[in-house]
Amino acid sequence: MPPITRDLSTSHGVPRPGDETLLNAFNFIVLLSTATTLLALGGCCASEFVLLRREPERFSPAQRRRGGLTACIGFVMVGVMMAGTGMEVMLLALLTMAPPLAYRRWGRPGRAAAAGA
Repeated sequence: MPPITRDLSTSHGVPRPGDETLLNAFNFIVLLSTATTLLALGGCCASEFVLLRREPERFSPAQRRRGGLTACIGFVMVGVMMAGTGMEVMLLALLTMAPPLAYRRWGRPGRAAAAGA
């Protein structure tokens, strides 16, 4: 393939046969964005449980009944979607959750200063 044709085919996003690194990179980006999106949706469902428990006075009785059900259904749906996307997305989700959880457990600098004061 002449260099001009090769450059045009890759610059327009048309992969050449045998050149799958671009496709692999795109696939990784899609899987990572899926994992982080599903984590965010799961976090929203979990936060609804927390809000209903911590601040029940903000919600009417009907909202409290519906809120728990909605959060539970949403959490189950996120689990189903996570399972449907495959093991690679689940592993990426676990890797994405690791740094914030480690920081929450061991890395908050103001926590030690507040405890000693």
